[in-house]
Amino acid sequence: MACGIQVNAGRTALAPAVAVCLSAVQADAWGAIAYSMTTQDYGYSYEYGSQRAAEERAMRECVAQSGATDCKAQVFFNNGCGAVAWGTSPLGGGRNLYVFRGRAEATRARAENEALQECRAAFEPPIGNCEILVSVCD
Repeated sequence: MACGIQVNAGRTALAPAVAVCLSAVQADAWGAIAYSMTTQDYGYSYEYGSQRAAEERAMRECVAQSGATDCKAQVFFNNGCGAVAWGTSPLGGGRNLYVFRGRAEATRARAENEALQECRAAFEPPIGNCEILVSVCD
């Protein structure tokens, strides 16, 4: 595992933003991040042989958190990284999900930065209190 996993245990968010950066690590290594809009739980996977296997594992991990029935693989990556940022709307409001898929030359730092930017931009007006919940790399 070249990139590793980082998890922020203090999630306080209503709106996740997902970003993916792709970087050459090894051939055919897939990962995914799944998310439940109902419970705000997530699951992730990395170093799987196919996109389908990675997504299925991420969804099982999400369901295992609380039994959520709406876990969905929101982002997948091949030989790269994914990051989820969370933020709380200053107006209360509902949940929003925004997905960003990065370019092949992106790095883990860039994926996290883009996730934070997309999280902040998901609200009207934009907010500044987003944080990385989890980042995963193959």
